[in-house]
Amino acid sequence: MRAIELLPSRERFLPLKPAQLLERILQDPRLAPAEQGPLRLLAERIAARAHVAFRRRTERLKELYDPVDPDRETPGDGLPPAELERQRGELFAAFRRLLDEGSYRELPRRQILECVRLQNYGGLTVEANLDDYLDLAVFYRGAERHEQRRAWPAWRGRAKTCTIFRRAALLVRSAEHPEHVHLKLFKNIVAEDLEMVLPRVRVRMRWLDGLKIGSGLAASLGMAAWKALTTATAILLSPLVFLLTLAALLAAMIRAVFAYLSSQTRYMQALSANLYFQNLANNAGVLSYLVDSAEAEETKELLLAYFLLYVERAQDYTPEALGRRVRQWAQAQFNLEIDFDVRQAVATLVERGLAALSAPGPVGARPRTSASSGDTPLPPDPIVKAYDPPAALQRLEKAGDGLDRDPAASASGG
Repeated sequence: MRAIELLPSRERFLPLKPAQLLERILQDPRLAPAEQGPLRLLAERIAARAHVAFRRRTERLKELYDPVDPDRETPGDGLPPAELERQRGELFAAFRRLLDEGSYRELPRRQILECVRLQNYGGLTVEANLDDYLDLAVFYRGAERHEQRRAWPAWRGRAKTCTIFRRAALLVRSAEHPEHVHLKLFKNIVAEDLEMVLPRVRVRMRWLDGLKIGSGLAASLGMAAWKALTTATAILLSPLVFLLTLAALLAAMIRAVFAYLSSQTRYMQALSANLYFQNLANNAGVLSYLVDSAEAEETKELLLAYFLLYVERAQDYTPEALGRRVRQWAQAQFNLEIDFDVRQAVATLVERGLAALSAPGPVGARPRTSASSGDTPLPPDPIVKAYDPPAALQRLEKAGDGLDRDPAASASGG
């Protein structure tokens, strides 16, 4: 048994609530008391902007998902196959973008295969055939190594290393029901047991249970055969003895069948119990959950980037230097190693009028909640400067943040 090899050393996710981050920022001794009020108000306005924009994205995502939702209660719209295929492709693209904004990473196909092929860690053995799925995408956030030690048997008590995904999201379309798209969200999933969260799996009996059932059946059959041999003469002379021996053979077979069914039922109960406590959301509920997560991530990234640009305004930060400074600050304040999405944060700060670049030209990342067009790279080593909170508040209100634009373009990234 071995653990899968993946994962960068740092995660993009900052495991704090926006309110917790704001309170820590406001405790910074470099902020004068007169600056704390405007900065708090600016943080509230940033969060409010993100909330309105992401609510509109939620509605668009649910509109895209409705025709393929397996839980829908209303009649279908009867979309033509070509239109349904186009809308499904738009949904997949928007779903991937939403997960990226929520600091999730997509698991490559080869690593999905590796997870499915590895021996399980939890004792429950299930099998999955990836050919059963027309579409299968797995995303994770917050991966960590974990050691599990076998208590029995004693000679196999050494620790086994596995990988745990603190959050795992799945997009699944099966070959059996291609008209439906299933969305799933789980917590604390062992990567080597990934096949357990797939919708179409087969439970396989462990060798130990098979040995117990087989040995019981063999013992019963052996005893019945021994009785038959030792009473051969009586069987020939007495039909009653023959019937009793036959009944013993049938009873042994029935006990073996019921033992197998009992073991299979126990396996299914264990699988259901595990998933019951690990499941966070299904189908349309996944979209709402992930939008909330992406909204919180954007708010935290913007707040943290703006705060450091403002409180350390004497420094000339390029986006790359700002990213390094954010990582240092998170390490010093919370003992966290994060991979800050600095180009995205700078792009959104500039788009909303909270910061400016030293050289003209669009930022090389597209703001998340606007329909900005332009993929030109950053100017060479631009310096990013933040406006002070009162000026930033005024500019934020004037910018409008593209909220009057078509939300469909925002949801699909177009």
